Amino acid sequence: FLTRNARRGGSIRRANSESSINVEDILERKIPHEGLREYDMDLGLYLNRAWQPRRVVISKEGVHIAFKSSETEIDYIPLEEITFVNVVQDLDLGTGAASQIIEEGEDEGFQIVQIGTDKEGHNSGRTYYIRTDCRDALDIFVSHVSKGSKEAKKRAQARTVFQRAQYSVRELCKKYHFADFCVVMILANFVCVVLESQFASKMEVEARHGEESAMRDTLDQLDYFFVAVFSLEIAVQAFSNWFFPFFRFPWNIVDLFFWIIAISEVALSASHDDLVVVLRAMRVVRIFGKVASLRRVVWAVGNAIVPVLNVLFIELLMIAVGAVISVHLFQHHYPEGFATFDLAFYTLFLVTAGEPWPHGLEKLNDDGSANQTVMLFTGIYTIFTVWLILQVCFTVLLDNYIDASTRMMVDEQQEELEITSRRKELKSPLEPLLLKLAKEFTDDQDLSDRLQKLYQVLDSDKSGGLESAEFCAAVKKLDFSPRIYVTASDFASITMNGELCDERGQLGPREFEAVMRKQMRHMAQSKLATPADYRSPDDSDFMQFGTLKMMFMEQTRAETDTHHVKACLQLMLHTLGTLVAAVQSHPSAAHSPTPGCATPGKLAEMPTGSVRNLTAFCAGPAFHGPVSRSFLERVSAHLSESFKAPKPQGAAMPRTVSTVREGSESGRDEGGG
Repeated sequence: FLTRNARRGGSIRRANSESSINVEDILERKIPHEGLREYDMDLGLYLNRAWQPRRVVISKEGVHIAFKSSETEIDYIPLEEITFVNVVQDLDLGTGAASQIIEEGEDEGFQIVQIGTDKEGHNSGRTYYIRTDCRDALDIFVSHVSKGSKEAKKRAQARTVFQRAQYSVRELCKKYHFADFCVVMILANFVCVVLESQFASKMEVEARHGEESAMRDTLDQLDYFFVAVFSLEIAVQAFSNWFFPFFRFPWNIVDLFFWIIAISEVALSASHDDLVVVLRAMRVVRIFGKVASLRRVVWAVGNAIVPVLNVLFIELLMIAVGAVISVHLFQHHYPEGFATFDLAFYTLFLVTAGEPWPHGLEKLNDDGSANQTVMLFTGIYTIFTVWLILQVCFTVLLDNYIDASTRMMVDEQQEELEITSRRKELKSPLEPLLLKLAKEFTDDQDLSDRLQKLYQVLDSDKSGGLESAEFCAAVKKLDFSPRIYVTASDFASITMNGELCDERGQLGPREFEAVMRKQMRHMAQSKLATPADYRSPDDSDFMQFGTLKMMFMEQTRAETDTHHVKACLQLMLHTLGTLVAAVQSHPSAAHSPTPGCATPGKLAEMPTGSVRNLTAFCAGPAFHGPVSRSFLERVSAHLSESFKAPKPQGAAMPRTVSTVREGSESGRDEGGG
């Protein structure tokens, strides 16, 4: 991230190389000057469930986004990291939330462009939705983005001669299906090995009599051909993926091992040795690395073997115990199978694998009676070792194989679903963080504690406020994969263009909690509106548990806010009643220009002191309903100003306390205050 900004001309300074974040880490960047612009237009960008007007500029490097009539860049999409550009309609966006993008009647005049980005790139896989006002503007914008993306990718792949050659080789291999050709060669080589084994005795007889074998000569020539093909394959793979990508893939190591064996075989002219023939036959295992379906089977078997080792150890231990016992019982009766421990172990191993018991173990004595020793030993061994432990071993192997295969299929489906959902679903850039919070919190207080701890992490300079640049930089440093990418435009959107910030234009602890709670509610609504076909396992878990927790939490908060509203209303009504009684007792107070000149004694003895106590109570920590507090503050301020202002002659007297209460109840019934 820092390297990319530095390459684009941004001056980056870090106050602490470990974890601290400075607001100056991300400085203002200007959009390219007019000579470098290929496209410059005011369009609509979908942010935080609403269309936001933005200035979109396209250069050879990327798509630059700024506020309208502004030269300061707030977001940037590298053209080389754009994965797809689609033209979509509101019904194609895939979620109920997305259908709210275009209101009814608007879709005739607006066109939507969907831009996907690389998951490991600058924008962390974010999908952008940009709206134009007509079809012509849409075609021009799509043409510039698509053409610029292709050219940028070519430039990125051709930074050096070696990289350009690697790119060309990879493209040729894909175009002409070089991997499929290698699979055919591996199978053909194995067929030749089978033919050599089938006619080995005949070719050996011919060689013993000094006769030339045409078949052996043909097989030798074919083997040289296959070694040449495999050498070419290794060279192509190593060149196009050199260095670390080649050695990170385990099957490339397998290919390299068999290639070294093949070259050694040719160099030493030892193509007919038994060991060489065995290794040549094992070349066919290379096909597992070429075919994805076979790789999945091998991976599942490998993951299933590890849990089976425990059961297999018990099985071998029981065979060893049986071998020790059988040596002492049957070494004189059947020395061919039980004379020593190794013979006894091998004999019992064959019995466990399904071979019949040795015929040398006589089931009958010389007098015709049953041999109790043989019957007891064979019966106990068969029951415990063959019927129980061996079947458990098979069961564990099969169970783990199915489990590994299922996990692999789920991972592949989830990856495909993620790609599909990125094209269909509108996501908040903060969604990974919001999902984590929604899954882990237990109640309303716990969520508040987690949000405050998160705020302390983000506010690394302990200034008590998060500006746009500091917030974007801090969120990017959170431990998520891919990294969360938030721009100044996103910050303006989630704070409603600063309306949810404090008087400094920053997010304080209280404002940060309110913003995050609002984003969590929006995410829950979006997830509930997402069709089941586009839900990932994480989304399903959130649907089952996260939404229920949030519903209960919001219900609890509503009940708490209602309690505080009732308390404030009671205080307000009591204060109004005292004021009304004081004014009725001393009418001159209504005509006094200042409360201090004609304050009646009755008014000075009010329990609340003055109407200003109501404002102080609403702003205090006991009352934390932001909407209700704002409403009551306006009411109390209005009452204070009304009480201070002189009343004209003939003005009506204030209503009594009962009249005020009746008005409040009637207003509530009519949907009022």
